Order: sequence, then C-alpha cells, then structure tokens
Amino acid sequence: MASIRWTGEDASSEGSRERAFTVDRDGVAIPSVFWHPDIGGVPQPLVLIGHGGGEHKRNDRMVALGTMLARDYGWCAAAIDAPGHGDRGGVSAGDDAYAVLWRQDGVVEETVEDWRATLDMLGQLGEVDSALIGYWGLSQGALFGIPYVASDDRIVAAVLGRAGMTGRGAELCASEPYLTQYAPSVEAPVLFAMQWDDELFDRAGQFDLFDRIGSDDKRLHAYPGAHADSSPEALEVQAEFLGRYF
Repeated sequence: MASIRWTGEDASSEGSRERAFTVDRDGVAIPSVFWHPDIGGVPQPLVLIGHGGGEHKRNDRMVALGTMLARDYGWCAAAIDAPGHGDRGGVSAGDDAYAVLWRQDGVVEETVEDWRATLDMLGQLGEVDSALIGYWGLSQGALFGIPYVASDDRIVAAVLGRAGMTGRGAELCASEPYLTQYAPSVEAPVLFAMQWDDELFDRAGQFDLFDRIGSDDKRLHAYPGAHADSSPEALEVQAEFLGRYF
C-alpha cells in the first residue's frame, strides 16, 4: 500500500508550478517532483519522466523538461529519483557503484514498482487525467522505462531511446537480459530517439532494440551529434508525438 507526502510549497516559474513530494511504498521512500500548469481547473495529461544515469529528478534537464511540458503544453509531469540516485544515494554514472547498482537482484523490478506506486498516487489528483498518461525517458530513463512501460497498461504512449542491446553502456548496466525480456511486451506507441554516433550504445544495438519493441505503432528518429535528441527542436517533435495520443 502506497501513500504520498507533500514535502514543500508550490514554486511558480514561467507559467508552471513545481512541488516536491515523497511516495512511501512498502517501507521504501521515493523522492519525487511534480510539475503542473500555473492555471488549473481541468484535469490534464501526465508525463512521467525518467532521468539519465548518474542524474536525478531535479537536474537541469529534468527541470527544463517538466517546466516545458507544464508551461507550453498545459500538461502535468513528474519525476522520481531512481534507486541509488539523487536523494536515494547519489551514484555517478562513471563510478563502480553504478555498475554494482545495476547488478543488484530486483533493481529493475523495484523501479517498475516505484513508478507504478507513483502513478497510483498522482492519478488521484484533481490536476491529472488518469486516462492520459505518457512516459518519457532516454538512456537510463529508457533502460528502466522499457520494463515499466511493458508492465503498466496505463501508459498510452512513450518516448524512449538513446539505449541499445550492445555497446559500453549495455555492458556497464548488464541490460541485455531484461531488455530481451521486456521490449517485446511494450505495446504502447513509441517514438524511439537515437544518437547516430552514441558513445555508450552502438548503432547496431540501438536498431536491434528498436526492432525488439513490440508496439505496432513505433517510429525511430536518429539525431547527429551528442544530445541533439534533447535540442528544443527535438523535444518539440517528441512532445507532439505524445500529444497525438492525449
């Protein structure tokens, strides 16, 4: 049984509002943050955002994305600290502890349950339309996100990517077995964003992962250069993809 605790006052910024909260699930505390439009009144779609490896729920990229979704699209957004990250440990993507984290028994399943519990709680809010839930996660956000999207049929569409079956990142995270398990069970529409020359996941492995995703409605966008898939133009395309299903 999960419960929610609001841990701060609303902070208004650029047409959006942000508030910290914690979900308590079976003795596990999940530090989280919620963004919603500054002007409410009607329940809005909710986008769950998965952060990258060594990052956390409120790094610059996450805040910018959550604020953009609330301000420019009028949607709600939420992010949580993944196990070992942010207020749950603060690992860095390059240190030994990060590799150890990925080899802990049940870490993927734990994160799936964290997201499910978070959505259980947020779906009860008046600001959220619980029938219109999306997921957005690249790199580690996709490595955890693929099992989650495959396991929760409340997700109506997802932006995933910058991940693959092979490459240094796949070896570091020991991700091949569970991507093999979960990717074919993803049924929600997917936009898969890949970096053409990614330093962590090689091109063939990214194509392989895209092919394994089970959705009948999936499309792949390839971007040149580092983090071009997070440019304002790319984010607009990705948000508009989710908007097709909202």
